[in-house]
Amino acid sequence: MKGEGYLGFRHPKAGLCSRQDTQKKTVLEHQTRRDRSYLYNLRKGDKHLQVCKWISEENHSSPSSTRRSSRSIESEDLKFVREFLRDLPKLPSHYCRHDTKKEYLEDNFVTYADLYKNYNTDLVYDSIRPGNKKNDPTVTDLRALFYRNGELHYKLKFDEEFLSIPRPPRHKPRAIDDFPNLFKSRLFICEKKIQAFAGIEKLSRCKLLGFLRQLAIHKILGSYNV
Repeated sequence: MKGEGYLGFRHPKAGLCSRQDTQKKTVLEHQTRRDRSYLYNLRKGDKHLQVCKWISEENHSSPSSTRRSSRSIESEDLKFVREFLRDLPKLPSHYCRHDTKKEYLEDNFVTYADLYKNYNTDLVYDSIRPGNKKNDPTVTDLRALFYRNGELHYKLKFDEEFLSIPRPPRHKPRAIDDFPNLFKSRLFICEKKIQAFAGIEKLSRCKLLGFLRQLAIHKILGSYNV
């Protein structure tokens, strides 16, 4: 195929003239040297002895400071865990463990909601939320925080005084006695309403009597079948 290259030079042509079949050389397992090509061996008679080679070159030596594996556990980590478990509040043994003197951790709190329900009476702040009005300060506007005696104070500027966290007002439902009466005296019920209530009462009595009769019949039949 004729053509020119990128720089304008012609590429030399190559073609296949003939094909000659060749046979792959087979090597027996005991004659191969592949199993010893990546190892260090010494010849002793007709045998090869595997030996270790000491790394003395600086570029092939192991680094002086190696990164610790994330799976490795050091004694300091175990010590920290033991101290943490030791400082946790303990409870006496459960009634099913009365035959042991060991103390077990408190397992009443299964979820965070259970923990909140138990300690919500001791909370000073039910929730800390930013304002919902325009230009209200947010978390990124805080410059200092002061937390002492369970109260939280903040600063928006370093040269200002500490301010207490604003707490949104809570909507408390008013008692019924606080609402004024709609009428000065009781309203009378018209005659139509009284008649309607009387009809409902008669109907409900009839239904109740029919239900009681059916219940008594079922009881008698049940005792007879038994």
